[in-house]
Amino acid sequence: MDKKINISIGLVSSSVIAFQLVLLQILEFTQWYHFAYMIISIALLGFGASGTIISLFSKRLLKNIGFILPILMFLCGLSMTIVLMLSQTEFFRFDTYLFFSADNQVFKLVAVYILYFLPFFFGALAIGLVFCYYPEKIGKLYFFNLVGSGIGGIIVPVLSLCLFPQQIVSIISFIPIVGGLMIIPKKYNKIYSLIGIFSIITVTIFFFNPVQLNISQFKSLKKTLSLPESKVILKKSSPYGTIHVVSSPVIRYAPCLSLNYTGNTPVTDLVFINGNSCGAILSPEIFKKTEILDYTTRALPYSLIKPNNVLILNSGTGEEISNAISKNIPEIVGVEPNITLFPLLKNELARETGFLFDYQNVTMVNLNSRSFIAKDTSKYDLIILPVVNSFGGNAGIDALKEEYLFSKESFIDIWNKLSYNGILSITCWLDYPARYPLKIISTISEMLEYHGIKNPVHYIGAVRNWGTITFIVKKSKIDVSDIKNIMDFCTKNYFDPVLFPGISEKERNKYNILQDTLLFSHFDKILSTDRQNFYSEYLFNIKPATDNQPFFNQFLKLKNFFYFKKILGSRNAPFIETAYIFLIFTLIQIIFLALILIIVPLLRLGWNSGNKLGTLLYFGGIGIGYMFIEIVLIQRTLLYFDKPLFSVAVVLCIMLIFSGIGSYYSIKIKQNKRKLFFIIGVIVLLLLIYSVLFTVILKNTVELSIIFKLIIFIILIAPLSFFMGMPFPLGIKYLSLNNKNIIPWAWGINGCFSVVSTVLATIIAIEAGFVMVFLFAALAYFLTLFSKFK
Repeated sequence: MDKKINISIGLVSSSVIAFQLVLLQILEFTQWYHFAYMIISIALLGFGASGTIISLFSKRLLKNIGFILPILMFLCGLSMTIVLMLSQTEFFRFDTYLFFSADNQVFKLVAVYILYFLPFFFGALAIGLVFCYYPEKIGKLYFFNLVGSGIGGIIVPVLSLCLFPQQIVSIISFIPIVGGLMIIPKKYNKIYSLIGIFSIITVTIFFFNPVQLNISQFKSLKKTLSLPESKVILKKSSPYGTIHVVSSPVIRYAPCLSLNYTGNTPVTDLVFINGNSCGAILSPEIFKKTEILDYTTRALPYSLIKPNNVLILNSGTGEEISNAISKNIPEIVGVEPNITLFPLLKNELARETGFLFDYQNVTMVNLNSRSFIAKDTSKYDLIILPVVNSFGGNAGIDALKEEYLFSKESFIDIWNKLSYNGILSITCWLDYPARYPLKIISTISEMLEYHGIKNPVHYIGAVRNWGTITFIVKKSKIDVSDIKNIMDFCTKNYFDPVLFPGISEKERNKYNILQDTLLFSHFDKILSTDRQNFYSEYLFNIKPATDNQPFFNQFLKLKNFFYFKKILGSRNAPFIETAYIFLIFTLIQIIFLALILIIVPLLRLGWNSGNKLGTLLYFGGIGIGYMFIEIVLIQRTLLYFDKPLFSVAVVLCIMLIFSGIGSYYSIKIKQNKRKLFFIIGVIVLLLLIYSVLFTVILKNTVELSIIFKLIIFIILIAPLSFFMGMPFPLGIKYLSLNNKNIIPWAWGINGCFSVVSTVLATIIAIEAGFVMVFLFAALAYFLTLFSKFK
């Protein structure tokens, strides 16, 4: 029976982690990433709640564990599929954008919390009961728990290559049901077998008849599908998210055109990833016929130079590639990291894109743009970055997402790829109050300063129209002929120049009149030596993103939130930075709920008996420390391994498996204060070393092949993970010998603090950077030394 228990714990653990990952995909598709982050964080409190329930009813639950355990595993699997189905019904369907304006959304949010809480609670309760029933075998049990979790991290990325998220949920649901069938007691064999078969049949039905996911009415895909005769002509699963290609005779490609444009606006199909617009599908022939991009600010660099080669980073659906083909550029390189979109352009969408891959002067590269820059040795006359932000703004929707392509270090590397007279081109949509244009010019200014250029205004040009602004950064100084070309380009298209050496105020506001001209003075301050003072005085955070703080879309300064609330009102203020506000809101909720879950068991256990404070400090410390490291490793490897879901899978798999090995090894360690001090000391020392060297090592090996990077990553984190797998089983072993009745409470504390730390780590990373997360993790482990555990 022991072997079956071990395997069943591994199965339940793998399903819980896999469900967490696929739920993140589903919620990001139906809503947005920040909402997914909030829901999953609250749902994971099921681990803390399981400890509370076991603490309150330990005798009854542990006495009947043989009867209860299979039921919990069946419920865990069944509830994964059922809660997904219920969440898409009108009664439960929540919309992020309506939260601050529609009163019924509060009720729906609570209902959604409870819904997604259930699978995690059932799974955690099963795991917690086994830990509490067999504390003397905790080293081996925790090994299977961690290894199972690591395997669960691989399941979703692999299945995403061929299945849609709702189908993956059904497959994951089978796993704990199988675990439950493995441990059915003989006296309940018939009835439990029937329950297990019923569960399997139910899940199978949902696999072949998957739930229809309902996306927010405010997402781009939903709005586009409401157009006349619109239809989805292609749908494909992907580790990057679900891809839709939508066709409609009324969809026109008109990317913030000049008021002087008199040609036809072409009909096009649109590509969406997770319900968000990814780009239009246009062939080079369309650009040759319409010259449509020549009437946008994005054409600015082509008015200054005739490049021999062009590098297009994050090329998306190939708009800029088609444009460059239409201009007969001799050499074009397009870099696109999405492993699913790339082959779509080459195969299924080849007819619409004009067979981009067949042009001899075009080289298409399926790689992360930063990795390509690190590996490539060529110099380019023109480097084009993707368009920043979106029409109408995005209300801080992407504030929690890392964007390494627009970090200061990225701009520094890109600058080094330019030829002597080369140009870097960046276009963004204008927003109000100004944030994106200011952050871009800040990043450009500090990049030039890094390269020893004291007066950046001589190297920067910019033009704007009614909706966009395009910046160009020239490797050599902008001369008189460049200024003439900029002015001619603006006159032809009714654009306004914003930046070039010697520009006057009158020239900046001629065609597209701005009533508020502060944008121009803001640019001038950022380009001056007074830049740092302007950063601190401006209402928003417009400092450049860095690889240590790669949150390019995050602008809110927390100290200014109440100011916005005062002038905009409680309902409108959150839209200044929706994602970050939801993150803070999530943290407050989690702390409140976690405190309840930690305190309630003390009503039964008592406040004074046993080492309560020491237990809280020890299990809370290792919970925070472990999750801080897991979060920071995932964030750091997003750039290293190119692909987001793959990075998550690699970190979870390697970290959890080696932690499991450490847990297994802890079986041999006798309870000894000196040995525990040594283990914690090694963890703290390694974290301090990692805070200095980890990013440096990754940055200097990013150009290597994926195999070598995997080997380096394993060598880096295996020792740390090995030692981090020991404190939890050693702590449980100590309690089993000294105060067995508070083991459930310790399990709950560890769960609660782990969930709090996932949100807290993100806030620390945004405000202070990933290095600081490493240091806080080291501090959390260090504080466990004062818990008086032996």
